[in-house]
Parts: sequence; C-alpha cells; structure tokens
Amino acid sequence: MVINEFSEFAKEEETILCVWGMIDLKELYRNVKYHNLDENLLPKRYINIQPYTSAHLGKSKKRMLSLGYCVEALGIEITTAFHNALNDALYTSEIFKIIYNPAMQPRRYDPSKATKNIRPSKMILDFSMLIKQFEKMFLREMSDEEKEIIRLAYHMGKTRQFLKEVEK
Repeated sequence: MVINEFSEFAKEEETILCVWGMIDLKELYRNVKYHNLDENLLPKRYINIQPYTSAHLGKSKKRMLSLGYCVEALGIEITTAFHNALNDALYTSEIFKIIYNPAMQPRRYDPSKATKNIRPSKMILDFSMLIKQFEKMFLREMSDEEKEIIRLAYHMGKTRQFLKEVEK
C-alpha cells in the first residue's frame, strides 16, 4: 500500500511536509480518515511555501499565486503538466530550493482544528433589478442596446481580467 511506503519514508519525527497551499494537507488527512488509515503515520509538521513564494516575488503573503505562475516567474523549466500530484510536488520542491531561507519555520498541523471551507451560496445576477437601478439613476428607460451593453459589461467585470493591483 502506498500509505505504508509513504509512512516509512516520512517516519522520522523531524519530517516536515512542504505543501503548496493548505488544501493539499487537508486533503491528505481527509483521505487518510476516509480510508480508515492511521493518521499517526503522517508527519504533523509542515511548511506552506505558497505565501513565502508570493513574498519572494514581491507580492503580499496574502495573495496566493498559482503554482504555474510561480514556476514561470522563477524561471523553472516546465517539463510536465500541472494539476498532477507528482508533477506539482516536483515543481513545489524546485520552488522550495530557490526560495528557502531559515526564517521559514515549520508549523504543527492539527487536523481536528482544520476549518472546513464554507462555500457561499451560488449567486446569480438579478438583471431586471440591475436595469431598474440604471433607469433610476438616468431617470429614463434603458434601450435594448443599452441593456445588452450593461449585461456585457457586467459579465466582463466578473472575469476580473480588467482589474489591476494598486501599488501601495
């Protein structure tokens, strides 16, 4: 079983997992629990290198950059596809080699305190209310052409492609 091989590999007390985002660590523990495996076989210490990479690239630690973006920004050769567990682990290790500094101290992971991500309800545009607001603001009825422009502008805004970061 792979978990046995992994636990043998990571059995030392000093073992530290390097992860690209907390979701990976949560998913690992969730899978161990789901398959009724011993959680104690997993290392408890970790370093989430995603925020450190953001800072290394001059961004806020709170701005989580994608693995692909960071690989490219750090000049790491892209040889395999992303969103594959092994490939992403290899890219994460290459990033770690570049950005590591002694200030990156491991934290202790406690799966009992891991919070579940609560997704907000799916929201849809109430287009008639939006048009009514425009008509109220302009004190007139919107033409079909104007309505279509408003709809298009709204959907273009949702893509976030026209947002830019404000320099501090």
